[in-house]
Amino acid sequence: GIHDSNTAVGRANLVYRLVYQGVAEDANLDGAVGTKLDTQQFEPFADDPTTLVNQVNAVLMGGALPNPARDTIAAAVAAIASNPDPTKPQWRTDRAQMAVYLVASSYYYQVQH
Repeated sequence: GIHDSNTAVGRANLVYRLVYQGVAEDANLDGAVGTKLDTQQFEPFADDPTTLVNQVNAVLMGGALPNPARDTIAAAVAAIASNPDPTKPQWRTDRAQMAVYLVASSYYYQVQH
């Protein structure tokens, strides 16, 4: 297919919605439950942004994300401050969601080789 600025923005918006908001169920379909990407499997790796991005890369891309892109995404994830207080684990979710969003909305994820 053709990938241009319109499809790139549309793809980024779709991935954002799936990661952060989810898509509500369709009231016209019996049994519809909506959908949202589950990023919990990546939260245990949130302490180390590079390890986290490597895990997302392995699961979503089979390890094909180039190192420069991986490093850029890890730096963005690291910008989300960690909180050692175990009663406030939201930062782990935030980091996992950021990593999945940036990998899945990247050019590398969208191109079929």
